[in-house]
Amino acid sequence: MPNEIINQRIEELEPTYRDYILSDEINDIAAEFSEAHGLDEDQATSLETGIFLFLLFFINKDSFTGFIVENCNLEDESAGILTEAILMIIPANIREMHQKTTELVFDDEVPSVDNQDISQDIAETEAVIGSLPPLRTMKEDSRHQWAGEPEEIIHTSSQETLLQEPSPSVTPPTSLK
Repeated sequence: MPNEIINQRIEELEPTYRDYILSDEINDIAAEFSEAHGLDEDQATSLETGIFLFLLFFINKDSFTGFIVENCNLEDESAGILTEAILMIIPANIREMHQKTTELVFDDEVPSVDNQDISQDIAETEAVIGSLPPLRTMKEDSRHQWAGEPEEIIHTSSQETLLQEPSPSVTPPTSLK
């Protein structure tokens, strides 16, 4: 990411928030959590970078957790806990500013859907499905036959008809009778 973009983002920040970002606090937080999680130097640097990107609104909370998983070789659950711990260690006023700005920057709102229209469509679809006659399969016929249930002959095989009603020129084999 070009430094110009990062510098522009920093300049756009509220002064109190900007001063916090530019202080050594992020380094200290990264060092503390890196040591607690046994991260090597590269992973610690990645964690510091991730915190910086997160606090500058380049990545959201979920992306930050994914960043930790990928760059610090932590499991999803541990990375999620680490993300929450980092948020909790940030001073309350900075955390509040971050939360409010995040809501504006990352609009994760799901568009509303009129549930009545969907319910009506589902009801119509279910009614159509319910009106269809059950599908008769060879497997079902075999199961009924082996269970000794009375047969409801709806269809007969054309091959069976030909074998039972032989034509004068064709005599069926005796093993099939």
